[in-house]
Amino acid sequence: MTMGKNVVTASSGLKYYLLPVLAFFTGCAQNSGVIPMGNDTYMVSRQAASGFGGMGTLKAEAMQEAFNHCTFEKSYVDVVRIVDAQPPFILGNFPKTDVFFKCLSNTSMKSKANPETQKKQSTGSGFIISNAKHIITNEHVVNDCENINIRTNYGVFDANIIATDQANDIAILSAPNIKNKSYAKFRDGYGVRVGEDVTTVGFPLGDLLGTSVKVTSGSISSITGLGNDSSRFQIDAAIQPGNSGGPLLDNAGNIIGIVTSKLNDIAIVKLTGSLPQNVNFAIKSPTVLSFLSSHKINFYISDDRTTKTRPEIVEEAEEYTVMVQCN
Repeated sequence: MTMGKNVVTASSGLKYYLLPVLAFFTGCAQNSGVIPMGNDTYMVSRQAASGFGGMGTLKAEAMQEAFNHCTFEKSYVDVVRIVDAQPPFILGNFPKTDVFFKCLSNTSMKSKANPETQKKQSTGSGFIISNAKHIITNEHVVNDCENINIRTNYGVFDANIIATDQANDIAILSAPNIKNKSYAKFRDGYGVRVGEDVTTVGFPLGDLLGTSVKVTSGSISSITGLGNDSSRFQIDAAIQPGNSGGPLLDNAGNIIGIVTSKLNDIAIVKLTGSLPQNVNFAIKSPTVLSFLSSHKINFYISDDRTTKTRPEIVEEAEEYTVMVQCN
């Protein structure tokens, strides 16, 4: 994967997320300014100071700022994604819009207009969740793939995309011929706490480190992600490109999240003068389970909180954690 400027996903696939730094107030709205997000992607965030602001005005202002930025760069605006806050706008949830965009040259515009000239090759991680051979991974791992292969200890198997959620970066795959001995189980009935021990299992830097599963450990640093994103955890377990889509496990071996992204340490040093240490993120399992339920996908829930050794956790996870190859 090509590492981004400020935020990079933890896989060879590319997608970038909110980094709300350098925010300042102008008038009655909060304006983030133009923030580089990596891979030539930028973000402008505008939020009203009360629940009475108009979403249309905020969006227009954000789009104008994106246009001004790209015009200064003598290039064209390519809007990647727009994320709007959802009503009701009460109790601090004020109108807010995040505009993600790129500044494309004439050459880039022609390439975008002819997607056949662009071929994506990348790897990520995923995990099998049911005997129906459904696999969970990140949406950014499999978007724009012509073919998806799943590599396990038992061989390589074809897979298809069943459903995706770009906003939450989740994808459901089906690999009906895949062979495995067990399935992931999601933790039930217990809230995750700051400081709780976690383990990641996946296939970082597959082209360099090979196809054997890799493991890191750490803890929950925060129960929210960037910008107080309640759908994410912040974790300090080390992750690398290729970890995206892999399971985040508690000390009983239950799934509590999906590894998704990390900060680019070098870029943050350039931006702030300070070196961040293992600032990484995972999607919370309730977000994942809601998506699975909406698509009537079966999954396993476990209320077992018996503490296991890390080797025991990894031995179980190896049977359902897979490498996702995008071609």
